[in-house]
Amino acid sequence: PVPETAVTQDLSGLDVPATLGLGITATSGIGTNFRQAPESLGAGAEFIIFGVNLGAGFEVTDHLNLGISTTISFAQMDLGLASTSAETHALGLRGTLGLTYDVGATTLGAFYQSKQKHEYDSLISVDQNVFTNLSIEQPANFGFGIANSSLMGGDLLLMADYMFKQWSEAEFWQDVYEDQNVFSLGAQLTSGNWDWRVGYGYADDPTKDDATGPLGTLTEVNAGGIGAPILLPLTGAGGTPIVQYLQGTETEVIYKHRVTAGFGYNNFLGVPFLTLDTHIGMQMEEKRDYGIGSLPGGGHTSAEVSSWHTGFGLTWKFM
Repeated sequence: PVPETAVTQDLSGLDVPATLGLGITATSGIGTNFRQAPESLGAGAEFIIFGVNLGAGFEVTDHLNLGISTTISFAQMDLGLASTSAETHALGLRGTLGLTYDVGATTLGAFYQSKQKHEYDSLISVDQNVFTNLSIEQPANFGFGIANSSLMGGDLLLMADYMFKQWSEAEFWQDVYEDQNVFSLGAQLTSGNWDWRVGYGYADDPTKDDATGPLGTLTEVNAGGIGAPILLPLTGAGGTPIVQYLQGTETEVIYKHRVTAGFGYNNFLGVPFLTLDTHIGMQMEEKRDYGIGSLPGGGHTSAEVSSWHTGFGLTWKFM
């Protein structure tokens, strides 16, 4: 479950061309679990970030709008092998700056989002009874988009977005991921109180093919437990297959294609200020091999990933 709630306040009644906002949501996360497979050495990971978002939007001119926000984040992570790590938490901070410009029925938009750093204390064992800290940064993001509502009397809204995720400059992730391009297309058809929506997105595989370690500040990990440590190198010739194995079991964000559909209904339950929105989406199945080995794809570790998601929201507007 990914909860999201927010409230905004329009200040135009005070002759201030601005809107204030406050929201809480999960902003990022990943989870894997291979602990029941003996060959995995207990590999598994859980990672989630919750964010408190404080924002403000300003009407600079009749056509130009500017938005800024700050996210104060609370992150939880469990990263490791053979129970040699425990869930720890950290606090982080990031900022976002965006703008839109209206040209008739066309709206142009762009945004920049800063990196988000979390420092996890005593996250993972690197020797018997020795735990180390680890810094992990979420990447900076750049994006721009265009929307047009000139067709079918304004009832058809078409949208296209592009986002660049700068993994190569994010501490820790830069050792397993390359920079990533994300493209999105969407359409919304309004008919009376109904809004019908479809979408398609493509994201290239960010897996770094020549990853050799270390992983952030980690040069080795303990895969044998606290009482009987087995130290695995993350550097040199012996470390390369370990790093690639960890890519395949803990960072396999390899899906490329996603499709979505949904609808919105205004005046839900006959209440003029209540809107219902719902959707369903799917990340199409992708498979790849990691490293050099004897598997059919030529690697020593294989990952196959797919997912689906659904959600709904209610919006109240009090004038």
